[in-house]
Amino acid sequence: MPDRDIAEVVKIEYQVKDRWSERNSTVVEHIPAGSSILDLGCGDKDILNYVECSDYWGVDLCEYADQIHDFDDELLTWDRKWDIGLLLGVIYYPHHTDRFLSHYKQFADKWIVVINPKTILLKDQWNHCFNEDTMPPVLLRHFSKVSSRIDIPTTIPKLGRSHETKTFQMWVCEV
Repeated sequence: MPDRDIAEVVKIEYQVKDRWSERNSTVVEHIPAGSSILDLGCGDKDILNYVECSDYWGVDLCEYADQIHDFDDELLTWDRKWDIGLLLGVIYYPHHTDRFLSHYKQFADKWIVVINPKTILLKDQWNHCFNEDTMPPVLLRHFSKVSSRIDIPTTIPKLGRSHETKTFQMWVCEV
């Protein structure tokens, strides 16, 4: 492969990675500096590029996670609690959303939930889809306080094409 092609591949990988920057910048506005964070569905832990935290624990199926786990397997428990829990684009994956939220909410005082609002399943791995109408009732079943929806407009580079704008939706929830 000529050098130019490799450079293009690297540029595309960076653009795909960069798609979360606007989302992450908005999320960290709701995380006090020095907070401890439990990140369920942490991916490559990119949120750490945006937040100053005292302690961080990331759980996901990928190799970058501090703890590798499939959320449809047994429920995890820890003998501690974090200040902030993050569910950034992960709520679609567990088969039993209510079981998932009911169990994991005990491990943080405040949760930040972000979705890519959809009415159809976009990925084979998704077991649910949520939007501005379907997500709040789920959250209200599990949290004592749920903020108004916060919209996060995001420009996403399309591979080899123009940019696409989509809006992530975020809620801040208290146990």
